[in-house]
Amino acid sequence: MALAQDFELPMLGDPEAELVIYEFSDYMCPYCQKYALETMPDVVENYVEPGIVSIVFVDFPLQSHGFPALMGSESAH
Repeated sequence: MALAQDFELPMLGDPEAELVIYEFSDYMCPYCQKYALETMPDVVENYVEPGIVSIVFVDFPLQSHGFPALMGSESAH
């Protein structure tokens, strides 16, 4: 409990941006990987860097991806 008490979700970009994107992602999901490698760089370049949006990352391991998804999420923390 003590570790989780001060935990804040990781944020990329200006905390004062008018728009906040909450990205729910699973480390074992191929679609999440495709987004991270192909789409997110453009979003960061065109929207985050100019200060239009910020992105908050939320670990969301899916049961269908099994134990490795849960361990990936735990390891990232």
